[in-house]
Amino acid sequence: MAKQIIGMIKAIQPITLAVILFVVVVGASVLLPNTKSEPLVEGVREAAATVEPGGTMTQSISLGDRLVSGLAIESTSTNAALRARVTDAQGNVVSRSFWHANGRFWFIPFTANQDTQYAFEVTNTSHESIELVVFPDNPYPIGHEREDIKMSVFEAAQGTGRTTGLVVGGLLALIMIAIPSLQRSWAAVAVTTAIATPLAVGGFWASYGHLGISDWDYYFSMHHWLRQIVVQWHQFPFWNPYTCGGTAGLADPEFSGFTPVGLLQLLFGIPLGLRLALAFSIMLGTTGMLLLARRLRLSTSAGIVAAVLFALNSSMILRFAEGHVSRMAANWLPWIVLAWLLAYQTHGRRRIAWTAGAGAGLALIFFQGGIHLLTYFGIGLFAISLLLGTRKQALLISALSTAWALGFSAVKLIPVLLWVRQFPDEAWSSAVATLSYLPSIFMGRHLHGAEVIAGQGGGWHEYGAYIGIAGILLVLSAIVLRHSSRVVRYVALAAGGAIVLSSLGPTLQPLLEELPFLPRSNVSRLNALATFPLALLAGLGLDALRSRWRWVARYAGVIVMIVLFEVFSLSYQISEQAFIVPADTDVEPTTEFLAITRQTHPIRIQGVDYDRSFLAARVGYGTLGYCTVLGPNPAIIALEDTGDSGVVTGAMVEDVQWTPNRVAATVVSEEPATVVLNTNYAQGWEANGKPAQEVEGRVGAQVPSGRHTVSFQYRTPGFGFGGLVTLGALALAIAVIQRTRRLSE
Repeated sequence: MAKQIIGMIKAIQPITLAVILFVVVVGASVLLPNTKSEPLVEGVREAAATVEPGGTMTQSISLGDRLVSGLAIESTSTNAALRARVTDAQGNVVSRSFWHANGRFWFIPFTANQDTQYAFEVTNTSHESIELVVFPDNPYPIGHEREDIKMSVFEAAQGTGRTTGLVVGGLLALIMIAIPSLQRSWAAVAVTTAIATPLAVGGFWASYGHLGISDWDYYFSMHHWLRQIVVQWHQFPFWNPYTCGGTAGLADPEFSGFTPVGLLQLLFGIPLGLRLALAFSIMLGTTGMLLLARRLRLSTSAGIVAAVLFALNSSMILRFAEGHVSRMAANWLPWIVLAWLLAYQTHGRRRIAWTAGAGAGLALIFFQGGIHLLTYFGIGLFAISLLLGTRKQALLISALSTAWALGFSAVKLIPVLLWVRQFPDEAWSSAVATLSYLPSIFMGRHLHGAEVIAGQGGGWHEYGAYIGIAGILLVLSAIVLRHSSRVVRYVALAAGGAIVLSSLGPTLQPLLEELPFLPRSNVSRLNALATFPLALLAGLGLDALRSRWRWVARYAGVIVMIVLFEVFSLSYQISEQAFIVPADTDVEPTTEFLAITRQTHPIRIQGVDYDRSFLAARVGYGTLGYCTVLGPNPAIIALEDTGDSGVVTGAMVEDVQWTPNRVAATVVSEEPATVVLNTNYAQGWEANGKPAQEVEGRVGAQVPSGRHTVSFQYRTPGFGFGGLVTLGALALAIAVIQRTRRLSE
């Protein structure tokens, strides 16, 4: 029977096989909906309910008005043989499951009605008993079951975003196919792809007047304040008095003022500047990946596949939708690897010059706030160096690149290290084990906010890394057809290592607790590192197919189109989820130098509460709504608190001169007094040139009786020395590059 099937496959004409593959994948992108999910039945105290072989358990549910595509439960055996069905109040079968994996049941999508009560029936068709997670307190108000099954519902997303993404992807593919000369020019491919890929996230621009969800409000507010310090007060943002009652500016690990992203925000303001930064970073990643593909001697078609899968995989877009602007730092990765590779393939001063380029890329990741990314990428870089045939040479290049990075970034690195020593990261946010969910992570078409993994905890943006069915097939093609290639083996090893580490979840917690210098939270984020080598493998896989079967070269454009359809149709719809918060509330501007409020102006959208602190930030207020884990606990007196919320308190105050980094005031007191500046205390604050005191978490100074001027000033610890190191590293790099050019001439 197997021989007959193989013979039938061999008899299929290549063009027929290509058409079948095209129809299947494109049909899946067009017909199968992108999904979002949310908990349906929740409680506090969990227990286990046993379902015997052949037994059935029923749960009454209300599904609301939505297009339901699946339901999920939690059980002790995620791969047990189960089937499920949904019936209405009259007992009529509404839909039956056609697939089950990891506790999720796939249904043919059906339209649920708010006024209808449904019953979910799950049947154990295996030969062993299974246990389902239930809530014995019966917290779910629907039905009369003694215990409620823990459940989530998957909804088929509506809207035109998927169609728009398909159109954009199709236009790019048609341009490449219709103009064959484009594919023969790397420059033309780079320009066309770099322009087209930001269009795949056009949803970021569709609602320009709206604010962002989740962390966007924090970053809109914080970046607005940092920009105002420069534009309004004409100072460098050493201290940020607006966030959480006062915290670091330059020494904040996520401070991005030294990057192109920071420059765009400075020039164009925050709402526009951050959106431009998103487009710039996607173009940066796309172009870097194409240049790396060219250096690895991939075809232009393979380069397009690698670039699109890297820049637009859902790990990237989901994090953007959540508001994680530091994720933009990942787009420097292909540039770093390209410079490292050029250093590895050259000698003498050219090698040193290229290691400086790799170091500059590493420094830019740090400057842009990519601490998680940089730490684990650095570990991976040295690990791969140890495995290369010329180990000493590879380790030397990695060490030189690291040394350059330390030198270039010292102006921020040293202040950050001193700041973190004072305010260490004491938070722990563990990810769940995800090894059995890898198909959903890399091939599941889930939107932002989905609850896909049992006990997921964090949002889907911490896990999802969609590269599509076609992308995975190309990755497997590279591994199977080019397994003897050293490039494929090293790239596959990098991908496999990142995937395994990201999937271990709580298993790594004891190790990371012993290594507090490593970023500890959400190790699932390492799947973002996996998408980089996976995208390269997909490009290598396409060229492996082209080499094995000549007809593939003729239809390479079709394969590119399939990849574009899959990725663009999901990324566009995710981007539409980011900026949906209306900015329709007017906040009275403050007339104070510094007014800190606890008000966040929340609004509820689709059952979720979103803060809008940016509305207050843009009219002069600071906020206590957000605090970083790497900073002082808020000790200041806000406007809503009892007590004096003035800038300087503790005595009769006259003639206050306030700026973010320096505050001067004339104080009058009949007896010695303690004068307090209403901002959080941190090392670096001085009073009249001497270290300031910490007074109940705020900045203070002792003054004698009489009339005196008190001058508070913040000086970032380590900035002077770090600046000198950075200037020295830049001067040395320029000298090396100039010397290399003269020798090459």
